[in-house]
Amino acid sequence: MIYLHAPSDAKPVVVHRDLKPQNVLLHEDGRAKVCDFGISKAFTATAASSTRLQPGTPSYMAPEQFEGRPVTDRVDVFAFGVLLWECLARRQPWRELSAMQIIFAVGIQGERLPRPSGCPDGLWALIESCWREAPEQRPPFNAILPAVEEEIGLVDAAEQQERQRQQERQQQQEKQQQQQEEDEQRAAGLGRQMELAMYIHDMRCG
Repeated sequence: MIYLHAPSDAKPVVVHRDLKPQNVLLHEDGRAKVCDFGISKAFTATAASSTRLQPGTPSYMAPEQFEGRPVTDRVDVFAFGVLLWECLARRQPWRELSAMQIIFAVGIQGERLPRPSGCPDGLWALIESCWREAPEQRPPFNAILPAVEEEIGLVDAAEQQERQRQQERQQQQEKQQQQQEEDEQRAAGLGRQMELAMYIHDMRCG
């Protein structure tokens, strides 16, 4: 997306306009590749009539696309925010609404998707910034990438700490279990010794 949105002598800015999970392919090594440029447009050719809807998938579309206003690369940023939300929520965005209801909710009422359970503060702040009403206030992808990488680093560090805590708890449990088994063996040994002592006493007294 950084490449698509970066102008050069070889190409203009390219706006995808339909960024969603179905248009992101995953390589076996985990690399993501954006595909399906059927409705993409060059930045200089994105002006559209204000009397008709822009093409795209309503669940991922920015408010300006619903209004038929000229679009910029920031509609892809809005869609990326929804894509991030879907990764965290693990469900389709606005799945309970029809296309027209989504248009009314997002485009007219200014509604946004709720924060997913367990979503880190940093990622949620990034998602909300991608959903800002004014396109120029949304971050570009060259600012989104380091923010995502930082959040991934924080999540990895937290997961590593949690794994270490789990390992320490498991070691403590194993140590306690071993101590309990040793105590039980010691108690059993003392019991046998007492039984033997009583047997010898009885034999002598008898």
